Amino acid sequence: MDAHSKRMIYFENSEDQVKSHRTIQLPNILSKPHFCSNKIKTSRYNFLTWAPKSLIYQFKRINNVYFLIISILCLFKFSPKNPWSLIGTFALVLLFTMFKEGYEDIARHRQDREVNRTKYLKLDRNVCNFVTEYSENIKVGDILQILGNESVPADILIAQSSDTKGVAFVNTMNLDGETNLKEKIAVPTLKPLSLLEISESETIITCDLPSSDLVKWTGTLNLKSKLSPLSLKNLLLRGCILKNTDYIIGIVIYTGKESKIVMNSKKPPFKISSIQKKMNLILYTIFFLQLCICITFAGIGQGWVEQDRKNHTYLDLSEGSLGGDLILRIFTFWIAYSHLIPISLYVTVEIVKLFLSWLIENDLEMYYEKNDKHAIARASDLVEELGQVGFIFTDKTGTLTSNEMEFKKIWVDGQVFGNLAQKITEDQEFIEALDKENKGFHEVNKCLEIMTVCNSVFPIEHAGKKEYYAASPDELALVIAAEGLKMELMEKTDEKVVVKRDGVVENWTLIAEIPFTSDRKRMSVVIRNPEGKVYVFSKGADTVMIEMISRGNMKSAQMSLKDFAREGLRTLVLAYRELDNLELALWQEEYTKISTLTCENRDEIILKHGELIEKDMTLSAITAVEDKLQDGVGETIKMLIGAGIKLWVLTGDKEETAIEIAHSCDLFSPTMNIYEIFANTSSEVQSILKNLDQSIIPEDSGFVINGISLSYVLHNEELRKTFMKIAIKGKCCVCCRVSPGQKMEIVRAGKLATKTITLAIGDGANDVSMIQEAHIGIGIAGKEGSQATQAAEFSLSQFSHLKHLLLHHGRLAYKRLSLFILYYFYKNFTSCFTELWFAPFNAFSGQIFFLDWFPQLYNTFWTSWPCLTICSLEQDLSRERVFQYPHMYGAGQKSYYFNIKRFWLWVFSAIYHSVVCFYLPFFGMSKGVDSSGHEKWLWWISMVSFIMLIHIVNLKIIIESTFWNKYSVWAIVIGVVLFYVFAVCMNTWAIAKVFQPEMPGLFFEVLSNGKAWILVLLGPIFAVLPDFLIGCAMKVFALNPVMKMIMIEKIYDGDLSIIITENKQ
Repeated sequence: MDAHSKRMIYFENSEDQVKSHRTIQLPNILSKPHFCSNKIKTSRYNFLTWAPKSLIYQFKRINNVYFLIISILCLFKFSPKNPWSLIGTFALVLLFTMFKEGYEDIARHRQDREVNRTKYLKLDRNVCNFVTEYSENIKVGDILQILGNESVPADILIAQSSDTKGVAFVNTMNLDGETNLKEKIAVPTLKPLSLLEISESETIITCDLPSSDLVKWTGTLNLKSKLSPLSLKNLLLRGCILKNTDYIIGIVIYTGKESKIVMNSKKPPFKISSIQKKMNLILYTIFFLQLCICITFAGIGQGWVEQDRKNHTYLDLSEGSLGGDLILRIFTFWIAYSHLIPISLYVTVEIVKLFLSWLIENDLEMYYEKNDKHAIARASDLVEELGQVGFIFTDKTGTLTSNEMEFKKIWVDGQVFGNLAQKITEDQEFIEALDKENKGFHEVNKCLEIMTVCNSVFPIEHAGKKEYYAASPDELALVIAAEGLKMELMEKTDEKVVVKRDGVVENWTLIAEIPFTSDRKRMSVVIRNPEGKVYVFSKGADTVMIEMISRGNMKSAQMSLKDFAREGLRTLVLAYRELDNLELALWQEEYTKISTLTCENRDEIILKHGELIEKDMTLSAITAVEDKLQDGVGETIKMLIGAGIKLWVLTGDKEETAIEIAHSCDLFSPTMNIYEIFANTSSEVQSILKNLDQSIIPEDSGFVINGISLSYVLHNEELRKTFMKIAIKGKCCVCCRVSPGQKMEIVRAGKLATKTITLAIGDGANDVSMIQEAHIGIGIAGKEGSQATQAAEFSLSQFSHLKHLLLHHGRLAYKRLSLFILYYFYKNFTSCFTELWFAPFNAFSGQIFFLDWFPQLYNTFWTSWPCLTICSLEQDLSRERVFQYPHMYGAGQKSYYFNIKRFWLWVFSAIYHSVVCFYLPFFGMSKGVDSSGHEKWLWWISMVSFIMLIHIVNLKIIIESTFWNKYSVWAIVIGVVLFYVFAVCMNTWAIAKVFQPEMPGLFFEVLSNGKAWILVLLGPIFAVLPDFLIGCAMKVFALNPVMKMIMIEKIYDGDLSIIITENKQ
């Protein structure tokens, strides 16, 4: 263990000491300056730091640094532009983001104040009574009284409870999302003390240092030299709410940022979408292109100056440093063409993504009435990735299934009871077996005892009605079934279990509990029955339990295990062993010593010690529980596979169960070729994979691999590559007996083996690692807490909602964002290249073609509204049509709408439009004169060209869009009207004199010319005519499946008698 990873902190010490645990000594009458404050701060800024810190965050973006440099360069004499036009626009973009962050931070300040100023009852040792104290002032070692329904302000050790047994119940929704109450127990040695004794007794608490581990905590309490073990059952965590308990009294152990809930509030792994990566690559490409243009034009311009310096003395081309002049010219062109890179691209992309996320969250098709939850998009940055998914990795229990268990069958002593049509409690044959006169009564009775007392379920009386609370739905099903068979769990504490059997109450003494872990795959209890006999009761997965069993009809049991698995039932093996007094005494003596250890791995030592008695057991029963599929799972899986998405199910179930579930949920179709990879050694796995690699694997294939084979595959790079190469040829794969760690490794292997987007979906804490590993993580808001949904980028209530999220929202989000980004680059290229064609006519001097304010406002106001609105609402096919023909989803998987080729096609279109936009006015107007007799030159032609530019880019988006509504029409109208209003305002002397001295009267002068009207009205039509004709030709001669479907919907009103022959995009 690293000596620097832990600290021992004494309240009275002035310096921290490097140790492996925390020690708290009571009574503590000294100040405690070295423990962290309980004050919570989630806000980023205060009034003084808001502006500078917000700017610092914004300048971490490379595009903002770029425009900052441009803004600074604009202030020098060589700048061809009015500096305030660019600086003003750039400042608006920064201010927009700054105020947005400030608004969000105000909400965080309010939340922080609400939490920090919450009042609690704290023991004042001077008067030995409770006084009110703000949460932010609570310190380690304080003694608090938490009342019923109050939220716990820090991590607190329970000393006493209003319940005479020292039991308290808490709701941990804020911690793990689970709605079930959890039982907590007061420390036995503190329970009988008075308040005065608690406050004045010399007590030393030794426990783990602060950590984020929510499932493990150990410590010891030394009261008058008597050691008591402490565990997570004695600790109330910050954020949980006290329920069904009047009050508890507790000692503060961890505060503020050292509390477990705060330490778990870590930033999720940073993920960036594939479109974002391509967009960044395009920006670098544009910058390189811009640099080449600037250097080339600067070189030509400098060459012209050097050649004609003496011939054009009127230009005052004084001699200077060749290198210095060249650099200044490069800067001049860089400023002139700075808008080739969009100044507001990232801001507007973020707005579009937020809107698309809003559409997801407000889709009623993804609202689940039973739990009153809707879809949540936590990471709008990845919304377009939903339209490009190629692999889905899914958990089974709680994700594909409902996690609502029904006890259907049981094997006892060679006989199977129950059937799938009814619950086990309704099986008459099993009920008769409970008759004491029955030959098999002893074994049937024993299995009911194990079901009732060997679990983590606890009953609570609430409003005169008993309710069961359980972390495991399997355990709950067994306890409910036992109750139906007249063996009822009445009460459970750390010391006893109360059972009512046939109306008679029995007290069982709980000696020790050896808990379930994902590695152990079992739990056991050491318990004394009312007759005084001591047993070890165990239940768990067959893979581990069979090794512990030495007595019982194993042949019959294993046959039933396979039968239950083929029916898709979840199985548990129940076993027991009677302990003699000597063995119990020896084992318990050591167990007591271990329980009071203060070492970090105390829990692991206890589990190891438990294995000493988990052996030589007698097989009691095999339970079979049904976990029904969620509604719509089969239909959704068919659609996803039809969309070309490969679906992998990662489950802890045995092979037969997993295969049956795969068939029942339509993952495996009746005609599909199923390849099984079941082996016991590495060489066997290698042999199977070699044979498969040499075989022809049809596309309609599925694979099944068991846990042993999978472990060999994942730990051998060559086997992993071979397996993934083979498995991705099929449509689906089922991985059995998978551990949480293996889930993550499988997802990682899938990412390495293919370049497609991966998606992982699950509902439990054991799915978090794979959710964070995948490109996109989706959490199901089920019954196993909220760790999965909190770790995921998106959360749903049902697996069936995935078809709406991917095939509808994801597909459209990808298409919409692709169109938006391409169009955004297009309109910037069109604007910039129109100016670029003017360079040869001004001797490559860097003279700008458009008036200063026009290119800046062009992007920010006049063309952004149509772009934002039309692209955000773009829709080609209805949801129903895509569900009917899911292969339409394939466009995103193949990056059909956004790729480098398509980008350059838009660039070439922009270049052509810029040619029309510049040369039509240039050659069509330059030889004429205006109404005053002056030659039409530069600003006159520039204004005509800019009006044409506004019209052209709006016509372009009209041609490219396939969906129109009133919002789209109004967006274009507003954008064009805003331009004309600005131009009219700038035309006035008073305004133009301040902002654009070249502008007064110019706009009205242009509009008074008939030739100008012809150009601004007919010129744009001429410019976009090729785009329109090419689009028409594509629809006639090269119609893709999506366009065919659009025609069916719009022209033929959805008549599907027209057969679409293509199966792929």
